[in-house]
Amino acid sequence: MAVDYDPLSEEAMTDPQSLYAQLRAEDPVHYMARYDAWALASFSAVWQVCSDTSSFSVQRGPTPNQILLGEPASDLTFAGLDPPQHRLRRRVLAPYYTRDSADRDDATIRTIARAVLDPLLATAGRFDAYADYAHVVAGRFAATKAGVPLGDADHLREQIAASFHREQGQRGTSAVNVAATIEVFTYLQSLVVECRRDRERATGVLGPLLDAVVDGALLRLRPKVMTVSTVVAGLLPIMWSTGAGAEVMRPLATPVLGGMVSSLLHVLIVTPVIFYWIQLYRLRREEKVAE
Repeated sequence: MAVDYDPLSEEAMTDPQSLYAQLRAEDPVHYMARYDAWALASFSAVWQVCSDTSSFSVQRGPTPNQILLGEPASDLTFAGLDPPQHRLRRRVLAPYYTRDSADRDDATIRTIARAVLDPLLATAGRFDAYADYAHVVAGRFAATKAGVPLGDADHLREQIAASFHREQGQRGTSAVNVAATIEVFTYLQSLVVECRRDRERATGVLGPLLDAVVDGALLRLRPKVMTVSTVVAGLLPIMWSTGAGAEVMRPLATPVLGGMVSSLLHVLIVTPVIFYWIQLYRLRREEKVAE
């Protein structure tokens, strides 16, 4: 029996395990004709696609609604960016998600888990392991890690869940989903503004993010250095030549050589610094308007 898979169907939303098991067993690279899209149900296929960034892109968006229904995509998160932009921004956070960092987070996770579990064991004979425990612990730890005040963690987690919640028969993003998403991003934007105003309030990875300047200089480093190196290599024989006509060619090569070196410094240092100053001025002006 051919697999009839629709990721937006009620079956896929309410009881996906048997459907996914059938996909993995019978059609792990499944073509969905109604969407002109492919569904990958095997690890090897997913790994191959994620490793081939020259052929596959997330510019259409990372969610089913964006890919299948054509809802507008954004680049507000890492998941919506292709390399190298994706890689450059993740590099800022990479030190906080290593094995050593996970070991350092162990005590924090245990403390949060006990704070959630102890009242459940004391007052409830039965509780939902996911909704009452795992979901709450994960949300509070993610908030702590990100730099969101713990007092706001539960409300923010509920709004994020509401942004993904689907009613029976719903296809696409609802008004409730949109409202919850707006509330989440509005809260995060206000938190960033407040932490820029008072740097000591920035905890978790929010601090390093506020300190980081991710600019185009890194993207331009390799092609610019290759261009300058090629031109310099071509001009050096003229600069060192002593044969006939050298006295004419040397004065022509000197300003070109100097211009290539100075342009390298300008593109990689001067331009990013000016851009940073302009952005800093704009952000401070927006903060004053918000006040």
